[in-house]
Order: sequence, then structure tokens, then C-alpha cells
Amino acid sequence: MADPFSILACSGPGAGQAIARSIAIGYFSAAAVAFVTIWLFRLITRTGRNWLAYCGALLFALHPAWTISAVRGDCGYTKVALSGLVLLVVLGFLVLQVMTARRYKK
Repeated sequence: MADPFSILACSGPGAGQAIARSIAIGYFSAAAVAFVTIWLFRLITRTGRNWLAYCGALLFALHPAWTISAVRGDCGYTKVALSGLVLLVVLGFLVLQVMTARRYKK
């Protein structure tokens, strides 16, 4: 009888390409998170809201690009999904920071 978790394993034709694509998407997302986090730190002086930038930096440090493996398990689909989620959260931080900066500007 096969292991019930073997259906989650990444193997077969195209597995290498799926893993490489997941790793590349993870790194691209991490670079975007780094860019947005730097932008958040630049906006601190205008808003005084520094906790958003520090949360962005923490999410960058714990980003799935380097904390979740694409080689074992599901070909990196979890890595891709969580990388996208982290990017959306940090972009939400940026929107909040910009809205706050506009309020302070007036």
C-alpha cells in the first residue's frame, strides 16, 4: 500500500521545471518585499509610523523564499502561495503608510 502522503510528493516529468519556477517566483517575491520594505522605511520620516516598516523587515527576514523548501513536498506550490501572501501583506502596509503620509501632509 502506498504512503498516503506520496501524492503530495513532487516527482515525474516536469518536476524539475516546477521546482525551478517556484524557487524563481519565491526570490522575485522576496526582492519585491525588500523594495517595498525599503520604501516603508523611507516614509517613516513623514508619518512617524515605524512599526509598519519593522513588520515589513520581519516578514522579509522570514520570507518563504528561504524558509520553505521547494525541493521536498509539493514542488514549491506552498512557497509560491505564501510568497504571494507575504507580498500582499507588505503592499497593504505600504498603502496604509502612504495614506497616513497624505494625512500628515495636509
